[in-house]
Amino acid sequence: NLFLRDDSQEIKVGEGFRGLIDEVQIYNQALSQAEIQGLYSGNVEPVTQQPDISPAAGTYTSSISVQLSTTTEGASIYYTLDGSEPNQSSLLYSSPFELSSNTTVRAIAVKDGHIDSHIVDVSYNFEFDTTGPLLESSNLIGESVLELTFDEALDQATAESVSQYTIEPYASVISASLSADQTTITLQLGPIIENTAYTVFVSGIEDQSGNVMAAAAT
Repeated sequence: NLFLRDDSQEIKVGEGFRGLIDEVQIYNQALSQAEIQGLYSGNVEPVTQQPDISPAAGTYTSSISVQLSTTTEGASIYYTLDGSEPNQSSLLYSSPFELSSNTTVRAIAVKDGHIDSHIVDVSYNFEFDTTGPLLESSNLIGESVLELTFDEALDQATAESVSQYTIEPYASVISASLSADQTTITLQLGPIIENTAYTVFVSGIEDQSGNVMAAAAT
């Protein structure tokens, strides 16, 4: 229900209003009891805009840089990383900071002569890749080109090192090149003997998180 400032009339939801309204104030967040009382008394302090925390909450597979900001010029932002409620004794934000473990960031914006902002919080979870790449398939193209396809993006340096590949019976690997999507390696082979079965041994290739594959043969 709404009340006129002098409490002369109560406006109930779903009922009509008798009289004139000469001012409507709309806020982008719920007001505290102190803020509501300030409206009634006519002594209304401006409200510090709540902080924006980026990036958005979610699950990440690598470390992130967290940035805090507020549209209230000259306001200070205080934050916590342990789930506790932030205040002016908490960490003072000055520059982006790195996170790499499950964390809830809680922040408040404060400015002299202003009502403190509401507290906002964002939770981050991390799931790091700890397994090496897996060789999924091989495809011989003509007599001198072999394609090896993996289940994830690879480290270019290790993927394109010809020392990672051995062919038996012996055949040379002239070059190795990684595809644009970084999941397929194209091997340029030396001369091979017709109607001969070959086995390609692959080892030492890393994914983009530095995990090394288990040795494989195809």
